[in-house]
Formats: sequence, C-alpha cells, structure tokens
Amino acid sequence: MAILHYRLTENNQSIEIPTTIHAQSFIFRRAVVRMVPLTAGASSTILKGGVIFSPSHFSGFEISSGTSIDTTTNKPITNNLGFNDILLGLDEYKPINNIYYDMEFQSEDINRGFTVSTKNFDRESVNVFGNNAGQVKSIDVYFQFSSLYKYEGY
Repeated sequence: MAILHYRLTENNQSIEIPTTIHAQSFIFRRAVVRMVPLTAGASSTILKGGVIFSPSHFSGFEISSGTSIDTTTNKPITNNLGFNDILLGLDEYKPINNIYYDMEFQSEDINRGFTVSTKNFDRESVNVFGNNAGQVKSIDVYFQFSSLYKYEGY
C-alpha cells in the first residue's frame, strides 16, 4: 500500500508530487485540520461548521450529490456541492481535528501537478486559512492506494 499526502495552507493551492500516479482506487483515509480555535461563546462566522475541499485530481465523476428537503417548508434544498467536493465537519473550538474516513474513489491518473480549492461550508469566497480565531492553519490529507508503479504489462 502507498499513501498520497498533501498539506493545504491556501484557498486555491497548487500541489506538486514527485511522480505521476497511475489510475487506480484511492481511499480517503484521514484529514488532520490544525486551526485557531474559537473561544467559548464565540460563533462561527468564517467556516460555518467546516470546510469543503475539491481536489482537481478527481475527474468529476467520483461524487454525486442530490437534493434534500427543508422540513419546515417541505421544499427541496438544492445541494450546491460540486462534483469533486469532500466535506470536513469541524469542531471549531478545538485546535486540532483528527477526522477519519473510509471513502473509496476511482481516480484517473494523478499528474505531478494539480490544484486543490478550499471553501467554507457555505461555499463562500472567504479566506479559510489564517491566524485569526475560527480560521484554519493547515489541512493534511491522506489517501491510500495500491501502488506508485504500474505493474500491468511487466
């Protein structure tokens, strides 16, 4: 088994890895979010409960999201998630959120260079990263996959 790890510190970040990774199954295993925690009684105005990150190394066909119903009005709420969005719910009063997942994706080849965008839970264009209370310092993301090398054909 191999691990793809990268650290996010900007809303729109370019990531470069040592080598291209061939298309295969990727399992999103873990995210470690370091943040400046809110103080007791403070409310979330930046993250609004968490962050959404969108890695460009997914083709856009890995995640499908529908609509939900508002229980007070019984009207559909259109889910504004994009095709590549992965949600990280956060306890904004903790300096470190260790989040474990077991989500499997089939990915196309992952090029040496790709981008990852990060937004708050409302998908607003706010600065998610920073040193103020309620902002994220860094997000470490870990994907597990089979092999760095393509052995078929050897």
